[in-house]
Amino acid sequence: MSSVCKKCLKTIKRERVVVTSDGRIGCICDRKSSHDLYHKTKETVRSKDVSLKRYGSIDSIIEHVRIGDLATVKEMASMYDENRGYVISKIVMAAAEYDQPDIIVEFYTQYDDAVSQFLHNNDMAGMREFYEKHTRGMDMIAAVIKALVLGNKRAFEAFCTRDIIRNTHEMFMYTAIRDGTYKTLDILLEYEDGDRIGCAEVAAFYGNIDFIKYILNVSRNVETDVMNCMFEAARGNQPLVFRFFHEEYNEVFMKRLDRVFANAELDIDIAIMLHDEYGATSVKRCMLNAIMNGRYDLMVLCHDVWGVECDERVVEEVVRIHANEDLNIAFVDKLCEWGVDTSVIVRMAQKYFDEVIVRRVAEWAV
Repeated sequence: MSSVCKKCLKTIKRERVVVTSDGRIGCICDRKSSHDLYHKTKETVRSKDVSLKRYGSIDSIIEHVRIGDLATVKEMASMYDENRGYVISKIVMAAAEYDQPDIIVEFYTQYDDAVSQFLHNNDMAGMREFYEKHTRGMDMIAAVIKALVLGNKRAFEAFCTRDIIRNTHEMFMYTAIRDGTYKTLDILLEYEDGDRIGCAEVAAFYGNIDFIKYILNVSRNVETDVMNCMFEAARGNQPLVFRFFHEEYNEVFMKRLDRVFANAELDIDIAIMLHDEYGATSVKRCMLNAIMNGRYDLMVLCHDVWGVECDERVVEEVVRIHANEDLNIAFVDKLCEWGVDTSVIVRMAQKYFDEVIVRRVAEWAV
């Protein structure tokens, strides 16, 4: 900084010249490199100013999106080429935020038509290549979620006519309900044409009891909704949701308890609650389900605490899932620890062509 004369320093500030490549501000008077940098930077700034006046900055485009000026937005966006995917992503996101369905339809349709064709042909590789080449990773799902979270019904309905909604239903539902409000629920309930498939379950997954109450109050099939909520509450490890159903929907809760206990993706704490507090009895099926889901701790609990017998059905389930490369060898070692007949394990391993288990059993004999 000390090498710059006062006159040049004023010039630098006035013309917005950047620092030199090594991080210092060079003097324009006595350094050729700094002199070149001055002119190069000045030219770049002028070129950028002209470009912004001609094409319109992103902020300027978004401002026109906010007021719904489709014609101007189209004119500005049409001047972008290399960054067109990025610009359109910004436009659609802003249109979702400011509830401008016409702009969403205009800018999203051309891309979604191409995506729909890939989906129709089941060409997922082609669709990925299309996104990478033409859209630069723009995330339309985020725009759908923004519209839902903000309660912008018109914007969401603009997306509903496209395949993005039909093929990514679960993806946007979970995020929108997690971050949304009652307006979000109202939009989704209406979108689902009264069937409400998914809303209550998602609320149960996140443990949002107020949302569950709101949805069940207008439910056409409370028993089914409660059961589905119990499955999702188990998957989301939400004990308070189970307590709510036990207190408020006791008859349905007790009727569906064993089915959930036997088939849900249970955390060990939820499994203990359902068995010890509420009296679930289908422990054998719970153990088989634990094996299928790779829950070693729950499998051990079922055997060591609840006394489930390790019979051929259990052995076969362990071997079958291990053969599909979905299970750790520790499950097989546990069978040996429990004293399972090794000939049964080998027979099952041969049935499913699992040479790893055959070799493992041979190691036990050494």
